[in-house]
Amino acid sequence: MFTKKFLKDAAERAISTVAQTALALIIAVAATPNNGVTDVPWLAVVNISALAGLISVLKSIIASRVNPPDSASLVDLDK
Repeated sequence: MFTKKFLKDAAERAISTVAQTALALIIAVAATPNNGVTDVPWLAVVNISALAGLISVLKSIIASRVNPPDSASLVDLDK
């Protein structure tokens, strides 16, 4: 499971998930009337984004049990 390919795929997915979550939270708060970027609860953004990244890693580990062990994807593209 912890092959170089698996770790690379899982890291890519986790980093992408963290970035997407952070961006969505920042935009959601900043787009609210009477709010701006200075009103963003940055600690909450970091915590929620990190949690989303952790969930992504756990999903990748579960996926390695479903598909070939070096795959972090739930979809088996080799079939």
